[in-house]
Amino acid sequence: MFANERVIIRKINGRFLLYEVPWQKGNVNLKNKPIELDKIFFPQINLINYLSRKKRVDTCAFILNQSFHTFWDKITMEKTLNVIDKITCDTPCYNLQFVPDKTALKYLDLIEANNNVIK
Repeated sequence: MFANERVIIRKINGRFLLYEVPWQKGNVNLKNKPIELDKIFFPQINLINYLSRKKRVDTCAFILNQSFHTFWDKITMEKTLNVIDKITCDTPCYNLQFVPDKTALKYLDLIEANNNVIK
């Protein structure tokens, strides 16, 4: 899934699943088929296509910054931090610098085909 919007992440049966945010489409039900989270890319437009592993601490900070904050509720905040910790522990995260054309997808396909990274 390539998304330039927020997603909902749910843990079901030990797997993290991604859903599109329903209120962005005027639909309040999670009717879309979820996609299993197996890696996370943090994209940035650049002059070259380049992929590098993102540090876990940076990933945690970024995800926390993008999540709904519950600082006023200690129990819910702890649950949020635990989920972020588990996601970043189990899921490889990458900085993806890319040229905004079809070469970026070809670059990722080449890396996957050569088994170089993206696991």
